[in-house]
Amino acid sequence: MGLPHVEAPDVSAERMARAGLRAFFRIAALWNLSVEVQMRLLGSPARSTYFKWKKEGADALPHDVLERISYILGIYKALQILR
Repeated sequence: MGLPHVEAPDVSAERMARAGLRAFFRIAALWNLSVEVQMRLLGSPARSTYFKWKKEGADALPHDVLERISYILGIYKALQILR
């Protein structure tokens, strides 16, 4: 007798991109990261792309950017647990 199968909520790429960027920029502000460091952590997008993401969010993000954001979220969570 195993655990019942639970379907993961269907999260659109747009919702994931917007939520990920909001979280990333909040963490970056808490950590006082410079624009250059933030851009490096996001995979070195063009400056115009970076500032557009910061101002307006994004409808979609490349997979590697979402992966990078997930690493930052994981580090943030781990540091909160260690506090």
